[in-house]
Amino acid sequence: MKSNPQTHAGWAAMATLLFLMPSVGAGQEEERSIDAKADQALHDMSTYLSKLEVLGLEAEESFDDVPLSGPRLELSHRRAVVVQKPNHIVGDVRGDEMDRSIWYDGKTLSLLDKKHNVYAVSQVPDSLDAMLDYVAEEFDVVIPLTDFLYSDVYDTLTRDVLYGTYAGLHHVGDVPCHHLVFEQEWIDWQIWIEADDTPLPRKLVINYKQEPGEPRYAATILRWNLSPELSDDVFRFEPPVGAEKMDMHAIEPAGR
Repeated sequence: MKSNPQTHAGWAAMATLLFLMPSVGAGQEEERSIDAKADQALHDMSTYLSKLEVLGLEAEESFDDVPLSGPRLELSHRRAVVVQKPNHIVGDVRGDEMDRSIWYDGKTLSLLDKKHNVYAVSQVPDSLDAMLDYVAEEFDVVIPLTDFLYSDVYDTLTRDVLYGTYAGLHHVGDVPCHHLVFEQEWIDWQIWIEADDTPLPRKLVINYKQEPGEPRYAATILRWNLSPELSDDVFRFEPPVGAEKMDMHAIEPAGR
């Protein structure tokens, strides 16, 4: 996973450029130790996800806002995203910190901040992997859960892993899942993967262990849709009447 250590201000910004989550990756190369059962579960999930040409998901997210003074807050969002490979995404997130949508049509990334009635459009690379990397580098953000959308999910998740183990067969709701635990330099993370012939990720928890207060991000994927009905214009963005156009870098970094 990709990891981008941030201050409290950066953590607040995480919650707002639509899918913003501190990235989970970029660490020094060290010897990696992942036990065989955990490694196989990740490989199976990666192989399965890579074969999906169209998919949709809905997730419930929670994350800690740890101020420099005062009590820790737990905030939450509901996220929905639809992907059509190789290069189309539409998504929506709303909750305590924001109300935003994005569209990616293979050429441009469009962001609409409904709370402030502003939008931005940016030229981006024409492949999903390259677009996600570009957004991470150019805007210093990673779209949560998009680790699962890369062409090589296994490599994306394990690139900076130092240690991984199999924690057991545990449930997410009524779904039995392989529960895996991993350690990286900046983060510890856990993932729950369906323990059947559709090895889809069901839950993800990340602990930012070198950040003040060790904030936590968690996402439970409530629904997967592997055959969403898509209209011709679902990935096309049309700005609402009266919305103000801004540069992507100038979009307010906090959803408050």
